Amino acid sequence: MEPDGYSLLEAKLIYDDDKQYYKISLGYGSEKGKKEKDEEGKDKKEQVNFIFGPYKGRKGFRATIEPRKEDFDLEEYAANMANDRIELTEVKGHKLAITEIEMATRQFWVTILFEDIVYKLVIPLEQEGKGLSKEAAFKYIENVIQANEA
Repeated sequence: MEPDGYSLLEAKLIYDDDKQYYKISLGYGSEKGKKEKDEEGKDKKEQVNFIFGPYKGRKGFRATIEPRKEDFDLEEYAANMANDRIELTEVKGHKLAITEIEMATRQFWVTILFEDIVYKLVIPLEQEGKGLSKEAAFKYIENVIQANEA
């Protein structure tokens, strides 16, 4: 689900050390440049296979989707994040862990639990005319939940 005002810059499958697929990562940006070489992930700790892109541009908006492990516990996950500002909440019947991070840009880091998957989002918040308002960010979260219920 593409966020308003952002274009998909890359979609990649990420593999573990045993070369088993374990998650997909989507990177969105407000400006799409020329296509980069697919070799971007070769020197990183994770093996990647680009299924779209990558295109040049700042990937400020990210979504990661991975299978949910049977023993995944959101409260334990939040506690291990070592961030006392993580809020555990529920939206449309789904548990979420959400925190606002102040880095180079303000961001929401969101983890949404579904029956079979864990959806992680990095959402840039409004700053210097870029990013989403908190209201728009929560609307996007609701849209993600609604799209995954269908």
